[in-house]
Amino acid sequence: MGISLCMIVKNEEKNIAKCLNAVKAIADEIIIIDTGSTDKTKEIAKSFNASIFDFKWQNDFSKARNFSLSKAAKEWILILDADEVIANEDLAKIGELTRTKEHLGYLFLTKNYTNNTSIAGFIPSKGKETKSFFGWFPSYKVRLFPNKKGILFEGVVHELVDDSIIKTKGKIVKVDIPIHHYQLDYKEKQGLYLELAKKKAALEPGSVRAHYELAIQYKEFGKFDEAIASFKKSIGIDPGYMPSLYNIGVVYEKSKDYDKAIEAYNKCIAINKNYSNAYFGLGVCYLRKNMLSEAINFFITTIRLNPLNIAAYNNLGALYEKIGDYKKAIAALKDSIMIKETKKGFFNLAVAYDKNKNYKEAITAYAKAAELGHEKSSEIKKRIGAIKNMLNSDSTISYSPSLGVR
Repeated sequence: MGISLCMIVKNEEKNIAKCLNAVKAIADEIIIIDTGSTDKTKEIAKSFNASIFDFKWQNDFSKARNFSLSKAAKEWILILDADEVIANEDLAKIGELTRTKEHLGYLFLTKNYTNNTSIAGFIPSKGKETKSFFGWFPSYKVRLFPNKKGILFEGVVHELVDDSIIKTKGKIVKVDIPIHHYQLDYKEKQGLYLELAKKKAALEPGSVRAHYELAIQYKEFGKFDEAIASFKKSIGIDPGYMPSLYNIGVVYEKSKDYDKAIEAYNKCIAINKNYSNAYFGLGVCYLRKNMLSEAINFFITTIRLNPLNIAAYNNLGALYEKIGDYKKAIAALKDSIMIKETKKGFFNLAVAYDKNKNYKEAITAYAKAAELGHEKSSEIKKRIGAIKNMLNSDSTISYSPSLGVR
């Protein structure tokens, strides 16, 4: 009986203690596979009585993961990365899952924390686990499964056990237990992920997801031509694969090919008329094409479908400001900061107040933006001083910055 926590690590001294401390109460053994750490990762892991094994990196995450499984002695396997934690109140739920024999795999929600409010699936959050991040976007994978022969990881990168569980005729069940993921050093690993994604696509030429994953890596590197080519391969295998249809639209948009981006987003909507991310993309494209009424309508639709899309409120506020409807701009931007207080939201709201001559409200919003660390803090302080001088002298002073989009 019991749970084996299995992890692969390299140079994770900044994260591993938090991860292990969070789950030590339910981990009957801790298996650490180290792929070449040169920092204090192994020393910290030893302080948690972990069993540590060195593994020569072979450019294949599945090989390292499966090596960890071979060292596990307990009945159940729990998979975590060093930059992830589980909240204390959720630990008991995991223990309960291991007492059933009905299922072979439990699919956990991963909350990937980010400050990119326009990322697909972004959800603002105010919980204690968010730390300094504006919110998170979801992903799902099997994290808990029996230590059973035949259940192994597959894929050189973005490795999963899901297919092997299905092959053993096992059932995979989604559970309401979040993994909190704080990946702060992603850029340092981008090169590795790109090379492995290339390898995976070459090994699995008929895989929709392999070409999609490669395209995403190209996109992250700003290699848009290569990203588009890989997305097209993915779509060629499955014309209805929504992640590729949406993201090829994003790449066309970033490449300023707005007509092709619009075509891609419309294909998403043809498949799912309630896909809010596609309406958001259409709003950005029509804004860039200076078709403002169309853009406004698309952002309104985005908000109707996803009332928590902060970027849509900010963009709608920017559009209303652009056409001189400052009251509607203020309303949209107040909605934005009601969802999540951000420096961009407060700055944009301050500008809208300023232009609508609501000067006292503008001062308050400017001050909050500066307090939150807005990059224009020095300019903001000068503007606050100018407004105060103006109010004291009854003079006027012009100010006309633009509000940002996306």
